[in-house]
Amino acid sequence: MKVEVTKEQSLIKNQRNSSLDFLKLFCAFLIVLFHCEPAYSKWTQAIANCAVPCFFMISGYLIYSEKINERCIRSIKKTAKILLWSTLFYMPLLIYGIYTKNTEIQPVGKLLLNFIVFNDNPAGVHLWYLSAYIYVLAVVYFLNKNNKLNILYYSIPFLWIADMIGGRVGVNTIYLRNFLFEGLPCFGVGMLVRRFNMEKFVSIELLVISIVALCAGCILESYLYESSHQTVSTSLLAIPLLLLFLSLPQNRFEKIMSHVDINDSLYIYIFHPAVIILFVQINKFLPEVWTNKVYPFVSPLVVFVSTYVFIIAFRYVWLSSKNKTLEKRV
Repeated sequence: MKVEVTKEQSLIKNQRNSSLDFLKLFCAFLIVLFHCEPAYSKWTQAIANCAVPCFFMISGYLIYSEKINERCIRSIKKTAKILLWSTLFYMPLLIYGIYTKNTEIQPVGKLLLNFIVFNDNPAGVHLWYLSAYIYVLAVVYFLNKNNKLNILYYSIPFLWIADMIGGRVGVNTIYLRNFLFEGLPCFGVGMLVRRFNMEKFVSIELLVISIVALCAGCILESYLYESSHQTVSTSLLAIPLLLLFLSLPQNRFEKIMSHVDINDSLYIYIFHPAVIILFVQINKFLPEVWTNKVYPFVSPLVVFVSTYVFIIAFRYVWLSSKNKTLEKRV
């Protein structure tokens, strides 16, 4: 099956969609919220868990074009570099965890198997997303090259159902949170949204109602099943979220996003666990009022802002050193 792109879609793809960029930043905050586990996490965990599926859907939407294979190759190379340096960044924490016996030592063969097949990264659990994204891009590249994208589209409901059943019967998260059961179906949904311009067929009011209803469903299901992993509502919630932000004018968040780099949401995703660990240590030296009464409620915001400040500072230092190097060469 060949990718068909309208003139309107071709024009849109060449512009930065500030609404989607804002959604990516919002998803980054949801991921921070999920990992911080604040005092009110029982109300938010299942809702926040829709962030990664939404990331995959956004990526699928953005990559769908007449040059999909070129974009897949380019994204694979870029993501592979990010995966390499982010793994090296977290490696010292893994070594320290093993040294202090806070991290369980597993056989090297098992670690390699889980990393290669199931995208589980021993250096940082959250880094599974990067290797899963590479695998998804490789599968999409292969299917599109052979005009078989329909295989991906038809497999979406089956992969989602398998994921949800696996979660209910207690299958280890590693075997479900990977490119196959989470990455491919969500990426495929994003591609379908772009292909059929689905945002044009639903009203904003209906999307808002759907989001509210699915948020309530997430909370209800997390109580019924005592788990936040991929409830039915969690998987579906990402769809109206994507459609809602696509329905908004592209320049709706232009002023805000003009100060945000297009990759900042990804960097927040990568670095925030390190910031969480840092605050665990810092809080040991702070008053109990802050540690026990205040921080449990504001931790997501504190970690999100601190991570973003770190990213801005690092970028400034990096660009400054790069400019000095160029000046010396001149």
